[in-house]
Amino acid sequence: MNSSTTIRFTTALLFAITIATSTAQAEIPWQRSPERTLQSARQSGKPIVVFVTTQWCHYCQKMKKQTWSDGQVQATISRDFEPLMLDGDKDQQIVKQLGIRGYPATLVYDSHGSFLAMKSGFMTPEVATNWLSATRRR
Repeated sequence: MNSSTTIRFTTALLFAITIATSTAQAEIPWQRSPERTLQSARQSGKPIVVFVTTQWCHYCQKMKKQTWSDGQVQATISRDFEPLMLDGDKDQQIVKQLGIRGYPATLVYDSHGSFLAMKSGFMTPEVATNWLSATRRR
């Protein structure tokens, strides 16, 4: 490599590292306790996003890997919501009370626990970001 090629490569590499670092988000801090999540929501004034999943659900696992790991989705949830994850097998009683009939399911409640919206099935990162933003404005 000559010196101008090395400089261009180094500049491109530094730019890529800067972009990756600035868009990287910590994993969503899913809470597992509805009571603690509601308490946090009341204190923060943020609505609650509830993701209902199971270990055996293909689209639940796909949503965990593709949607909830997306930087824009993580930023939206971290900034605007109190996140709660429920397991359809382990949390059967509350899932039944919520009226969930299929997985995955994503629900939004206001900071006082009043239902706002529900979306059943897999969502791409773009659909999830748009849907969450729309429910946040309600």
